[in-house]
Amino acid sequence: MKLFLFKPVDSGAVRIGDEFVIQKASEESLQRARADINALNNVKKTADIPAGMKILRAFLLIVTIICAIVFVTSVFNGDLFNGGLGTGEDVFGLFFTGISCAVGFYAITRWEAKKSAEMYGSTEYKNADAKSSESINMIYRELQVPENVIKTDVFSGGYSLNKVEISGDKMLKISGPVNHNYIMYVQDGKLMLVSLGVKYAFDLANLKKIHTISENLRLTYWNCDVPYTDERFAALDVYYDDEEGGIWVKKWHALELEHQGEKYAVAFPSCSLPEFEKLTDLKAEEPVDKFLV
Repeated sequence: MKLFLFKPVDSGAVRIGDEFVIQKASEESLQRARADINALNNVKKTADIPAGMKILRAFLLIVTIICAIVFVTSVFNGDLFNGGLGTGEDVFGLFFTGISCAVGFYAITRWEAKKSAEMYGSTEYKNADAKSSESINMIYRELQVPENVIKTDVFSGGYSLNKVEISGDKMLKISGPVNHNYIMYVQDGKLMLVSLGVKYAFDLANLKKIHTISENLRLTYWNCDVPYTDERFAALDVYYDDEEGGIWVKKWHALELEHQGEKYAVAFPSCSLPEFEKLTDLKAEEPVDKFLV
């Protein structure tokens, strides 16, 4: 099996996917879009606070939490003054330190929010956003993308096929997956996937099944228009990992298909499953721990 948009990690093969390309945007349109997107990103950077302030904010938060834990623990143990925090001056010092750090944390957070609000409300941002949107829409018009489309995420990265000793099957394992936003729709009996500048097509008749693999994967980007905390994503096993940081999914899927006598698969995170099920008329299979192919 070959994995769409992935590169075999144990060979010098190129990334898989060119065999499904049916149209590309002109280089002129792509260069214009890249320049306008970069300009928009540069405007967004003006809302960033200095790295030193971010470090200070994190430090203030940690100190605030430590002070709160020590104070509350001493209160519940009944030794606020006796054998706990000691004298009244110690209690006052701890309380004052915690409050001061909390105020400092809040002030920096409010400053960041204010800078962000000012940036998004500025004429510079609105002009840059409108310009980049028009450049992207120009590419979509060039690629003849219809109006009624769905946005979804598709993984890319590396993969390997390892032989399972007992059964002799091969287990497909992905590495370094990155989720990219794609436009998806059905037209002329084909499932279309469109990135910025490239249109891919898959015959609906060649789509076989949607595999479900139980594996925690971190999402590089959150591309949805609504936050990951929305209740719909809880049912799709989307969560925030406090220890590792970032937004994760507990499962990923692989849309299996055939092309010119070979097996392929399109990998995508669990949060994109509803879109794929809707357009392919396929239902995801029960989750497995190992993706055997």
